[in-house]
Amino acid sequence: MLKALKSPDDSLVCPIKLLLALALRLGNVPESSIEDLIAHTRQRKNHTVLWSFPERPVHCAFTTNGAALIPDKPAGNHQLTHTMAQAGLVAGVLCRLRAHDLRRGAARDTANLKSKAKGAPSKGATAVLGHSFNSTNMPLTAHYVGALADDLWTKRINENFDDPIYEMEEAENPYQRKFQALRPQQIVQTCRTEGLDENNPLQRKEASKLCQKRRQADWADQERRKRQSIEADSQEPPSRYAADIMVNPGVFDEDALNDLDAVDNAFIDPQLLQQSQDLSDFIVGTGNVATNPQIEGLVFDTVQGIASPPDEVLTSDTLGFVRRFSAINISCNQTLVGWGKTASAARVKTLLLIEGNSRDKVTSFIYACQNQVHGCSYVNGNRVEIYRHEQVCTITSREIFNALAQKEAGKRFKCTVGECTKGFDTIGKLNSHVKELHEYPKSCHKGCDPQTLYNTRNEYLRHLETHSQFTPTSCLVPGCTSTTVFERAQMYRKHVRKSHEIQGKAIDQYMPYEKKAKFTPTQCRVPLCSSKATFKLPNQYKAHLREKHSMGEDEIQRLVD
Repeated sequence: MLKALKSPDDSLVCPIKLLLALALRLGNVPESSIEDLIAHTRQRKNHTVLWSFPERPVHCAFTTNGAALIPDKPAGNHQLTHTMAQAGLVAGVLCRLRAHDLRRGAARDTANLKSKAKGAPSKGATAVLGHSFNSTNMPLTAHYVGALADDLWTKRINENFDDPIYEMEEAENPYQRKFQALRPQQIVQTCRTEGLDENNPLQRKEASKLCQKRRQADWADQERRKRQSIEADSQEPPSRYAADIMVNPGVFDEDALNDLDAVDNAFIDPQLLQQSQDLSDFIVGTGNVATNPQIEGLVFDTVQGIASPPDEVLTSDTLGFVRRFSAINISCNQTLVGWGKTASAARVKTLLLIEGNSRDKVTSFIYACQNQVHGCSYVNGNRVEIYRHEQVCTITSREIFNALAQKEAGKRFKCTVGECTKGFDTIGKLNSHVKELHEYPKSCHKGCDPQTLYNTRNEYLRHLETHSQFTPTSCLVPGCTSTTVFERAQMYRKHVRKSHEIQGKAIDQYMPYEKKAKFTPTQCRVPLCSSKATFKLPNQYKAHLREKHSMGEDEIQRLVD
């Protein structure tokens, strides 16, 4: 039996709201809106919710890529354990939290209630049954007494027991996970240190997970030193007995702890761990500022729901949270972001799981540059791209932003496509900008089916790679131990650059095709062109075609090639 707390401040997100929102999202009820669900429930004589799939689990498993839930498959035993650990980090708790700690906290609160719990086996109940009051007969007495008849949750909240013994250490600042990818050298070094096979993909993932754990441990050690320094300056440090209990909870239940440790030490798919981290990032707002206006609406609807009186359940916005949470469909999964709008079989299968029922069409969670507070407008759904941008972002202060804005205002040619206001010194640069970024969708100019359109520049460039002379190959650098077969030239170049530290034109000698012929100096071949200059470099010729003749990149490439 679920009971709502009396104080609205304690009932911000109650389990009933969450269960109904989840049921609407996954199609576990026939209705697709909370209003219809309540209306149909009131029409039934027993006033109960009709479940279409009562056998489905409440906690569902993730797909392999972590992009969606599988409604008919229960979550693995690691999911709650890992989510608890990540929640502790983002909340600033220095001790590692486990699912078992939830039960320990509930038992500790209940044992210290000022009034006894109704329905619990007591000395009086054992006397009525003729049992002796001891630990051996307590389970038998509990069997006769039955379930608790008291609302212990409300009592625990109202009394707000402040435990003087088991005090958890809290950090001054919550843990913030870094978005940059680990370098291959770091993975290799960790594999060698931990005795893992650096050529085994699964063990390389295990090494990556160990690197993340070390970052977390370093953060905890740093925050503990801060606490110790502050406590040493102010007063005598408190007893560490509570922290020892939290770090070594086996003193309470050794068997349960061993089971949890077995789960922690087992290999868990990094994609599932990443999805749990994405969920905690979304909830607590760590990392970069979210720009989705729907998230602001979610908070607004929730607050409105708290302020609404209970007798206006159908006409007010009391159910605003359920309505929005059952519909909002923003995904921060990086695999899904990388798919773009390609209609692959994997994408179609995943979309069937994450769209439909009460949910909106799925959209990407958008991250903003950390310099947004100074005026930088760069946003992206890919966190790695955000990190790369932040390494070179020049808008590090409001003064720099004002100077750049003033410079931009002086440029003659402005882009007027959509909300873009970027300025350029020449009409040729403006035309190139429009063709590169705004003229989508468009078809391939190299003789492909004109009916096939590419919606983004990234999709278009990926298609152009199919016209390249590059053929799938393993690494051709002498001594390379990688067995990966690279399907794309871009990924092969990245491997050579990162793993072998070979840069620039030196990479060409390891490519699986011959280098292009050198550019032959030429005059402009556009009819009626008045220029008599001879262009010795391809970039000079391209700049002339772009600025003098206002050509787009596709036309320029055909002339230069």
